[in-house]
Amino acid sequence: MRQYFSTFLILILSFLGLISCESPAYISGQLEGTEGEEFLVYLIQPKDLSELGASYFGLVIDSAVVRADGRFELANRPHIELPELFELVVQKRGKAPNYLEVDNALASNYMP
Repeated sequence: MRQYFSTFLILILSFLGLISCESPAYISGQLEGTEGEEFLVYLIQPKDLSELGASYFGLVIDSAVVRADGRFELANRPHIELPELFELVVQKRGKAPNYLEVDNALASNYMP
């Protein structure tokens, strides 16, 4: 009986070890309107409230490529001790982060 219990315990601990090694995405989603374009999604942490919603400010925590169906997954979980505020930013692939599109105010990539 004791041998069966030991074997069972080893199997359970092995199974728990296997499933705990997988790190699922902590932020995932699906974007609409991405057909025919390649996009990147960035997780940004503003340093203070003046950087909230401001272009080209904040610390990039993680990024992901948006797949053809619009889905994305961010998998690098930041170490957070206290509640934090983060932003998700979408950018066309191939555009430099400092490239301003200002021709059309409704589609520009900055906050006035």
